[in-house]
Amino acid sequence: VEQGEHVVAGWGVQNSPMTLGSSPTSFGYSSAGEKITGGKSEPYGERFGPGDIITLYLHLKSGLMAFAKNGTDQGLGFRLSKDLQGCPFFPQLMLKNAIVSVFFRPRAGLKGFPKGLVAGFSWLADSTN
Repeated sequence: VEQGEHVVAGWGVQNSPMTLGSSPTSFGYSSAGEKITGGKSEPYGERFGPGDIITLYLHLKSGLMAFAKNGTDQGLGFRLSKDLQGCPFFPQLMLKNAIVSVFFRPRAGLKGFPKGLVAGFSWLADSTN
């Protein structure tokens, strides 16, 4: 990420504030290599920047949320509280001086795009629930 640029990618429930990660109902992975929720951040995964592809994983039944950078799993990001499991979540982005592309299904030929997803996950565009 260039100086002055910042990206946070993640998930939030319908009424989450626009500032991703500022409430306990939104969860993000930042370009600074941090995970953020409830207004608190902690080190997580690798930093990312221009040309990197970030994949967001969310399993509502188990309450697990994770992220990948260029197809490499960054580890468990969050475990949702029982009251949030099963709630509808929406993908969210928070950008400062950055341009991104968003894909809801695989794109062949993009460097860093995951060849497959973690077992038990599907592309958002292919979701039936």
